[in-house]
Amino acid sequence: MIETSLKILFATLILFAATMPIEAATINIRLQEKIDANPMQFYSAYIVMADNSVEPKLAQSLGLDLYTREAGHAIAVKHLKDKAKASQTDLLEYLGAQSALGHVSSYKGYWIDNVVGVTAKGSLLGEISRRSDVEAIYEIENAPLIVPVKPPSPSSAPAESLTSALKVIGADSMWALGYTGEGRIVCSFDTGIDGTHPALSGSWRGNNGYSWEESWFDPVFGDSVPHTTPIRPQHGTHTMGIMVGHDDATGDTVGVAPAAQWISAAVVDVAGQRLLEAFEWAADPDGNPNTVTDVPDVVSHSWGYRNTDSGCEDVFWGAIDNLEALGAVCIFAAGNDGGGSTQQSIRNPANRASSPYNTFAVGMIDPTEPGFPVFYQSSRGPSDCDGVSLKPQVAAPGVNIWSTVPVINGSYNYNTGTSMACPHVAAAVALLRQYNPNAPVDSIKKALMETAIDIEEPGVDFTSGKGLIYIPAALEALAPNNAPNVFISTITNQLPDPGDIIEITVSLSNSGLGLADVIATLRSENPDAVVTDSSFFFGNISMGGEANNDGSPFEVIFDVAIISGTDISLTLHITGSDSYAKDIPLVFTVGEKAVRSTFVHDIGNVSFGASNYGIYGFAHLSVVDLELPGFTWPNDGSGENNLFEMGLLIAADENHVSDNVRNPIYQPDNDFEVSPGGDLQFLEPGPDADEESFSIFDDSRAEHPIGVRISQRTLAFADSPHDDYIMIIYGIKNTASQPVENLVAGILTDWDWPYGGDYAGSRDRVDFEASTNVGYMYSKDDPEYRGVAVLSNGGATSFRAIKNSSYTGDNDGGTDREKWEFMTGGIIDTSNYLSLPDHSCLIATGPFNLAPDGSVEVAFAVIGASSVIDLISTAGQAREKYVEIVGAVGDTIPPSFTINLLPNPVLPFELDVLAFPSEPLLS
Repeated sequence: MIETSLKILFATLILFAATMPIEAATINIRLQEKIDANPMQFYSAYIVMADNSVEPKLAQSLGLDLYTREAGHAIAVKHLKDKAKASQTDLLEYLGAQSALGHVSSYKGYWIDNVVGVTAKGSLLGEISRRSDVEAIYEIENAPLIVPVKPPSPSSAPAESLTSALKVIGADSMWALGYTGEGRIVCSFDTGIDGTHPALSGSWRGNNGYSWEESWFDPVFGDSVPHTTPIRPQHGTHTMGIMVGHDDATGDTVGVAPAAQWISAAVVDVAGQRLLEAFEWAADPDGNPNTVTDVPDVVSHSWGYRNTDSGCEDVFWGAIDNLEALGAVCIFAAGNDGGGSTQQSIRNPANRASSPYNTFAVGMIDPTEPGFPVFYQSSRGPSDCDGVSLKPQVAAPGVNIWSTVPVINGSYNYNTGTSMACPHVAAAVALLRQYNPNAPVDSIKKALMETAIDIEEPGVDFTSGKGLIYIPAALEALAPNNAPNVFISTITNQLPDPGDIIEITVSLSNSGLGLADVIATLRSENPDAVVTDSSFFFGNISMGGEANNDGSPFEVIFDVAIISGTDISLTLHITGSDSYAKDIPLVFTVGEKAVRSTFVHDIGNVSFGASNYGIYGFAHLSVVDLELPGFTWPNDGSGENNLFEMGLLIAADENHVSDNVRNPIYQPDNDFEVSPGGDLQFLEPGPDADEESFSIFDDSRAEHPIGVRISQRTLAFADSPHDDYIMIIYGIKNTASQPVENLVAGILTDWDWPYGGDYAGSRDRVDFEASTNVGYMYSKDDPEYRGVAVLSNGGATSFRAIKNSSYTGDNDGGTDREKWEFMTGGIIDTSNYLSLPDHSCLIATGPFNLAPDGSVEVAFAVIGASSVIDLISTAGQAREKYVEIVGAVGDTIPPSFTINLLPNPVLPFELDVLAFPSEPLLS
């Protein structure tokens, strides 16, 4: 049967690719071919979330151009993390369940781009591609090194102490002006580095008072000291030498920016690496978004995929853009695939052509030949992504470059390739950032391009781009650093919990002109965070200088009623001489972030899987399969689960329907998110039942949020006559600034007889009993009844038997409009049997009108019974118990009521404080 086949196809975890009449996410060709050949093999992949393409670039969406690099960092990092959490949670939970079943070996969500990395069976990747929240799936392949080529090398070391490569780009002239990279950080994604090399050891950031974790990223080997990796062990040491190499003992200087410090990620040509981890690390190496002195000025990328394999796949574009929005300039080697005249041979992602400056590709020239010709193996443009865009953007020395190699290999040697040209440009960025630490990413790229020396054929060409870089001319083109720029270089505070009083110590640095009479004032516009010691006089801070408030830290008192996991924003307001004023945003997370979780009631005659985000059941073969018990009745070993799906719905009109039940493509709608402080709390016994849970969620993930926060209590009872049902009590609060009218709340359930087979749901029947406000389903053959009763005042105002073949089987059901119709269409208490009787049903209560901050309470019972008489009787018993618990049944929640559970050691707080500080949970 059509609807039954669809249900089983999506519910089961039998991992076979299938054709769906909906648009699936794109799986890149190479991966798809492998899956087709062997669907049960495990493959590593990046899963790109569907909302990744909705938002403009990070810098545009957040208006980061209104902030300095330092001030915008905290805002941007928080935004990226929040976005990833909002869209990835459901997929991560699904992968967790699949991991328990052995279909997934590892998975991780990233925030530097809205992507999830996973190693899973190919057939499961095919299933994931059909999800509405997934846009594309790419295979994770080892980041391929752009391997140096081998032209005839000089027979000995350069006779001069300064190589021609450094001279032709003007590095020596920059040094004469005092620009050596002092105070700047360069980074490479490469094959590892010999951290003991005398020309590199002293400038490694980990040897300069900073932690190794923020100085060296080694996800595969996990070592705390920089080292080479097995494949191409010389490469990373050589490229880093080009950037910063200098030996104070011998006077050898091979680096463009010899006074800069370096950090590096060993992720190129390393089996098992995931490049997005390196991007994420480089965006915030010390893990504190309120600081930026750990963030590199530039990242040198001497890796890339041949475009004959990957074309213009955009898997890394978002991470590159976001890393640059956070202040790090990304420079890419163009590739060594030119073959003399091969056009459109730039490697991916350097071949990207979405703007004049990204991704910035570098070709290679021979610095010893007249006219500085482009070496014949340097990759050529134009970009193959559009056939016209300029690639490479510039050229730099890359032929017979003398630089560091591991000590065991002789300390110095020659190498040739765009891998050698790329770090020349990257180190040039460090020199320009020393001149103007506040120079925007694209301004630096533009200055390098517009002042490049024309080589090869006259004018711009597809071999050298704009030409050979010349750093002194780029400096002249760059806007001068002619204004003060005070920023936070370090911040020290303990992680606050609700009720804490913390001290905050900041060090202020100045990357612009000197500033006198610097005063910093910590401000809070949030009544939950009171700043007491709020101002400090930092005095004069010269260019490159630093001052701190160690002697008199700022003090902040966080209210005890703050919900754990809440982000509190403060502002550091800085003033100085000549009317200087600046605000730096700060973000503090109070307590732990709330997380989605599930739990099982397993007492009395019912076993029931529930969650803190509005979905229930989770049985094997259900819509969301976490292998929990679903709703198993009786709970004595003889009962079975018949619950295929259950979820809460809350709606105000057909355009504002928030729920986690099926949508038109048969996936949970995923509108509910755990609220701060909404972590599941489980009590056994509780104040009103033998087992109770409490949690809070909201509809912030909905396409059109209503603006409601829902506190949920679930109650289970050990003894008759209350042991055949689960009670669920919802407190619904309007958190919007406008009234919400005609609010309705309901529960959708899909019970199946039989459950989980080829003919699941083939014997479903649906009915409604008005006397006890219970809608139920049963089998036409077996004495099994399952129902949902409305317990709160007003009773059931709508009930609908839903024929699944027209609701979900036609790929047009499950829309918000249809759900609204079911929730407001009144009582329709018969099912249409016909030939395909697979059904679900929806019961709703309301409408309610809620003023801003207004609340309403609704309650339901989920019931198991062996006869309709028992079902009706149990619904009545549940109603009586609910009245007993709340004292009196009313729609609105009295503002004075509270249940204090102290001194219960499991839940040491008042429920109303957790749920709604101004109005309690229960009536």
